[in-house]
Amino acid sequence: MVIGGGISGLAAAHRLAGRAAAVDLPLEVTLLEASERLGGWIRTESFAGRPVDFGPDSLLVRMPWARELAREVGMDDELVAPGEGGAFLLSRGKLRPLPAGILAGLPGGPLPFVRSGLLGPLGLLRAGLDLILPANAPAGDESIGHLIRRRLGRQTLERVIDPLLGGVHAGRCDDLSLAATAPQIAAAARADRSLLRGLRKTAPPVPAAGAPRAPVFMAPRGGMQPFAEAIIRAIRDAGVKVRTGARVDAIEPGDNATLTLRLASGGVIEADGVILAVPAATAAGLIAPHAVTAASTLGALAYASVAHTALAYDPSSLPAELPAGTGFLVPRPERRLMTACTFLDRKWPQRRAVAEEQGTGDDLAHAVVIKCSTGRIDDARFERLTDEDLVNALHRELAEILGLTAPPIASRVVRVSGGLPQYAPGHPERIAAATTEVAEALPALSLAGAAYRGASVPLCIRDGRAAADAQLIRLGLTAARDEIARS
Repeated sequence: MVIGGGISGLAAAHRLAGRAAAVDLPLEVTLLEASERLGGWIRTESFAGRPVDFGPDSLLVRMPWARELAREVGMDDELVAPGEGGAFLLSRGKLRPLPAGILAGLPGGPLPFVRSGLLGPLGLLRAGLDLILPANAPAGDESIGHLIRRRLGRQTLERVIDPLLGGVHAGRCDDLSLAATAPQIAAAARADRSLLRGLRKTAPPVPAAGAPRAPVFMAPRGGMQPFAEAIIRAIRDAGVKVRTGARVDAIEPGDNATLTLRLASGGVIEADGVILAVPAATAAGLIAPHAVTAASTLGALAYASVAHTALAYDPSSLPAELPAGTGFLVPRPERRLMTACTFLDRKWPQRRAVAEEQGTGDDLAHAVVIKCSTGRIDDARFERLTDEDLVNALHRELAEILGLTAPPIASRVVRVSGGLPQYAPGHPERIAAATTEVAEALPALSLAGAAYRGASVPLCIRDGRAAADAQLIRLGLTAARDEIARS
C-alpha cells in the first residue's frame, strides 16, 4: 500500500510493481491519494502556446535516480538539456553573470569572483582569506551560512550562496543544514584546509579541450508533468490500483504485523505493508498515536510557500535583446519581491516545437514568456497580494531591471502552499531517530518523501524506491530480495 500520489509515492508504486513482475510475484499494490490529482508539486500547464512548469522544471543530472526512472517508463529519449547561455545574479541593481566554473553555488577559486563583479573589494579580499585561514572544518552538522561566513565572508554568503542554495529551498542559508542540503560542500570542507581548494579537489573532472560538456540539468521536452504521467501510465499498466480522493484518517496496527487503514469515506483497508509518502504534517498526524516523538519531529518541520507567475510580453515591449542567459536570481539584499526569473524560451527553446507538434499554439505564441518566482520562508509578502496585484508588482520590478516598456499581455499565477521543507541543522540525525522510532512502533510502515532525505525530484524518487525495496525485503519476498541485490 502506498499513501500519497506525489513523485515519491509514484516512484515507490512503480518500484513495487516492477520488482514483483521481474520475479513473477503475486503482489497487489494500491496507491491512495487524498486529492483528485496525481503528481504532487509537479505541474505543467499550457500558457501562451507552450508548456510551462509551475513547479519543479528540471532534473539534476548528477543524481541518477530520475534518469533511471525516465528510462524505465520510456521517457529517456524525451529528456533535453536547457538552452546555452549562463544565468545571472542581480547584484547592486545590475545583472551580473554567475561565476564561471560554479559548483553547487561555489566557484573553484577566487578568479571567477573577481571577474563576475558580484563582490566588492572588501568581499573579494575576505573570500581570498579562505586560502590562508587555519583549518576549521565542521565537526558535525551546521548551517550552510555558518560555514560560508566563516570561510568566505558575509558578502559571498549574501550575494552568491544564499540566492543559489537558499533559493532552491526558499530558505535562509543561516538556517539550512549543511549535511542535508549541501553535502557536496560539507565534503569539500573536509577535503582540504581551504574550502575553495576542497571544492576543486572534489569537483567532477573537467572535460578535455574541445570535448562536449555534459549538461547539469535536463527535463522532458514537454515539461515535467509528462514525466509524471508516464509513471502513472506505467503503474496502471503494471496492475497498480490507483484511487484518488481517498484520504487516510488513521493507521492502526492489525493482526500478524499488518496495518489497518481507516479512510475518511468510512472504508477500511488491511495492508501487509505501507509506504507513507505524504507531507510531514500529514505523516505526523497519522503516526502520532504510535510514535509520539517522531510525530513531534515531523510536525515541527517548517515549510516555505511560494508562487510561480508566468508573464507573456509582446516582443515590442522588450528591449532590443534580453540579457544573453536563461534568467537570473535575486539575493535578499536587493529587497525585491521576486526571488528568481526565467527567460522561458531561452532556457527551454524546445517548448515552442512541442506546442506546434501538439497543436496547442494560440494567438500568444509570438509572445516572450518570462516566469518569476516569489516567496521565502521569511518573506510571505506575496500571500497578501491578489493575483492581479502580484502580477503588477512583478512587472514593475521586471520593467526596472530589464527595461520593459509595456505591461504583460497575459499572465498566470500558481501558488504552492507549504511546498518546500526547511532542513534545519541536525536534520539528518532527527530524521534517523524518527525513522527508527516508527520502525519499532509500526514495523510494516516506511516513511518516504521530500520531508526526509532530499526535496528535489531525483532525491524523492530515490527515497520512494528505497522504501519500496525495504518493504519487499521486510515481507520476506526472497526472490525480490535477490533481484534487489543484483541491481
